[in-house]
Amino acid sequence: MAVPLKQKSGGYKNQKPQQIKCYQVNLQHLNEAIANLMQMISTDKRVIKHIQESYQYQGKIIGFTKGYRTFVCGEGKRRAAIII
Repeated sequence: MAVPLKQKSGGYKNQKPQQIKCYQVNLQHLNEAIANLMQMISTDKRVIKHIQESYQYQGKIIGFTKGYRTFVCGEGKRRAAIII
């Protein structure tokens, strides 16, 4: 397990490492798949989602609430994204 970096001005010295979960999901362009994923992760906010083939409308990935950050690369159809 990774150990947090120590800072000179206190910071992370006394903090315990926290576990982060990562999910990799192929959504197959289905809005229902996004709804199922959101239901599964709604209880734990320390999850990084790596998604492929997301449901898109007018070039934007949809289905994730505003409480999540979406990172995509490229123009036009976006085949993959990271949701935090």
